[in-house]
Amino acid sequence: RTGGPRVIGNRKIVKYYSFTGDLERATINAIVKVTPSGTGTFVGFGRGSSKTSQDYANAIRDYLRNIQFDKANEESTITVVFNFSVKQ
Repeated sequence: RTGGPRVIGNRKIVKYYSFTGDLERATINAIVKVTPSGTGTFVGFGRGSSKTSQDYANAIRDYLRNIQFDKANEESTITVVFNFSVKQ
C-alpha cells in the first residue's frame, strides 16, 4: 500500500505515518479543520462514513497529531478519507 489517507479539498498531507489499530474495517470521511500552519483538527464525520463511533473519532484525533498538512494563507476545512482495515 502506498501513500497516506486521501484528501478531498484544497490542502495536502506532507507528512504522515502508517496507522494501525484494533478497530473493525471502516471507511471514515473525516471533516478536518486545518490551520494555516498545517495542523489538522477532527471536526466530525462526513457523509458516507461507514462507522461513526467515538472509538473512530479518538483514533482519528490521535492520527491527526502525527500528520502535517501543507501550509496556506488561510484556515481550511477539508475531508480526509481514512480506511481502517483489519490486521491479518
